Amino acid sequence: VATKANLIWDQNESLRPPPYTGPLKRYLSGINIGDELVDSLPMKDLLCHGSNKTVNVPDIPAPAWVDWESVKRGQLLWTENLGRAYKALGFALLTGFSISRFAV
Repeated sequence: VATKANLIWDQNESLRPPPYTGPLKRYLSGINIGDELVDSLPMKDLLCHGSNKTVNVPDIPAPAWVDWESVKRGQLLWTENLGRAYKALGFALLTGFSISRFAV
């Protein structure tokens, strides 16, 4: 629900995006919901562009369903096959873009 207070938006005070006022507003009720962990941090720690300041953002605990061994296997598989994946993607794109030359 957009109230007069919600329509006042200042980027220096919040990282929340400005309120959406477009035609799809009634379908996007959750678009302004932020991250509780980041929202709880002081703004001076988040706005540190151009400085050498180190920000200690607390880690979000991993959900119970995460299988770290499976994640590690997937990362290893991706790094081992990265070259092949790029070659296959490049070939598919080049073939797809040039197929019109052979169409009747």
